[in-house]
Amino acid sequence: MNWYLLAFKKYGTFSGRSRRQEYWMFFLFNIIVSIVLALLDQLLGLKLTFEGINNTGILGVIYSLATFVPGLSIAVRRLHDTNRSGWFLLLPIAPYILVILGLILRGFGSILIIIGGLAVLGLAILLIVWLATEGTSGENQFGPDPKGTDGFSTNELLDN
Repeated sequence: MNWYLLAFKKYGTFSGRSRRQEYWMFFLFNIIVSIVLALLDQLLGLKLTFEGINNTGILGVIYSLATFVPGLSIAVRRLHDTNRSGWFLLLPIAPYILVILGLILRGFGSILIIIGGLAVLGLAILLIVWLATEGTSGENQFGPDPKGTDGFSTNELLDN
């Protein structure tokens, strides 16, 4: 639970580094809370209906909005720990250009859509691998090691 709260203590902090455990515990807790809220939305009948979007739970939407920025910032800090720029989070979005071109062009459209879809999948898998990779030891260009080898300890933040 402390790892989850730590992400909110660093709300909107896109600089620095985050440990694997910090990121994945936040991710796991988000999954659990989202499932519980989806069940509550279903049981209580709390649904939003928009044009083209049906059966969206109110509690789930509120929770998603509340955790968007902390989730984004912890992912950026996690990439920083592996000595990569946070801009790499946008990598899986780039191939959608092929998908859009595929929708516009008639002849080669389906081929571009398939290639774009496979590229999105491949880049998403690459991003997951990077998020699961051990961070660089010691200080890197994004700051001190969050495991505490450079005088900074994540435990200090948890104790506060």
